[in-house]
Amino acid sequence: MELNFRQLGHGDPLIILHGLFGMLDNWMSIAKKLSDKFEVFLIDQRNHGKSPHSEDHNYLLMARDLLDFMQEQNIYSAHLLGHSMGGKTAMQFATLYPGYIKSLVIADIFPKEYERITDDHTMVFEAIQSLRNCSFSDRRLAEKKLSELVPNQRILQFLFKNLSFDGQSCIRWKFNADVLMREYMNLMENIHFSAQVNAPVLFIKAGKSDYILPEEFESVKKYFPQAKLEIMPEATHWLHADDPETFVKILLNFLK
Repeated sequence: MELNFRQLGHGDPLIILHGLFGMLDNWMSIAKKLSDKFEVFLIDQRNHGKSPHSEDHNYLLMARDLLDFMQEQNIYSAHLLGHSMGGKTAMQFATLYPGYIKSLVIADIFPKEYERITDDHTMVFEAIQSLRNCSFSDRRLAEKKLSELVPNQRILQFLFKNLSFDGQSCIRWKFNADVLMREYMNLMENIHFSAQVNAPVLFIKAGKSDYILPEEFESVKKYFPQAKLEIMPEATHWLHADDPETFVKILLNFLK
């Protein structure tokens, strides 16, 4: 699968993987802050952004997509930064292809099964349903409808970026809504570990999110023995958008 991507800067390769329903544009401001020290690659994962849609969506496939991308770009060793779903993709890749990893930075996700639908994702699901079946032909009306359903401004702006005009008087989602909603609970499952990952790994926890529980950190070390944990106390799950300066500072301190 030929993934859509952007490349910025020069230096050691650093690949950024967005979260569920996201796209590479969500990380552009972070990438620009890193581009004076790294060659940054931002990727739209399958079924997201401008990358191809597929009926199949799981972490093994996304890890293989990443391997194919790296080989096409002649990248044989890279730092990986993944947020949420992208973090699980990065961890899955690392356990399958450890020789390609310089280090991992995992933003607000753990290698574990998540058993419930989050409040944020419940809002996103309602928003997705409201724009199914070509419900709107006017972007302003579509945005008004989304504003009524989603009080969280961070999530709302995130959704606005995912609106696309298909050229046939219809507003649609850029991501593959049908497949992502169908596969949602599978994405909440743990990844498949084939080997321990001995590369340096940093987990960054958002203080106002329960995706990462500090009391579970020791159990993570059986997979990632070099793992470290940093906490951004005032950040939500969207930690890179809430406090980009602190996020980049933590990242650079780890990667230096």
